[in-house]
Amino acid sequence: MTDFKVGAYTYRAGKMDLFVQTGVITKILPLLAAFKDADVMQEIARTAIEGDDKRPIIFKMMGLMEPVAKALASLEDKDRNYIMTSCLAVCSRCEGDPQVGKPFAPIWNKSANVVMFEDITFPVAAAIIANVLKEQLTDFLSVFPSVLGGGETLQ
Repeated sequence: MTDFKVGAYTYRAGKMDLFVQTGVITKILPLLAAFKDADVMQEIARTAIEGDDKRPIIFKMMGLMEPVAKALASLEDKDRNYIMTSCLAVCSRCEGDPQVGKPFAPIWNKSANVVMFEDITFPVAAAIIANVLKEQLTDFLSVFPSVLGGGETLQ
């Protein structure tokens, strides 16, 4: 399990079971391919920090995100929803300081198919999902570092 902060809350990402993780990975591969050709995220971060030209940063970032946006838009609604709900279903949130023993509560109700907290809007959900995907995909992608431009694969 991995803890991370989004806004004022601490979230905890649990592990997806093998079949859900496999389903998410196969559905997310087109998005990962959009990052492969250019170091899109590094360039976005650099642009946001440096602001190296006179165009508003948001317009430059939107241009850099174009391949990712196209890949995301190409996903069918059911695939996008599968990815989102699978990520939210393994996540819980602490309504206080986890260091002092405050409990974590699930953020997704599978049977009702709803988020359990009204303040989890799309930007918050996107940050949660990104953290969960990072946790879920790390093992998978570590076997294939060449996809990320790295060296040898793990033995």
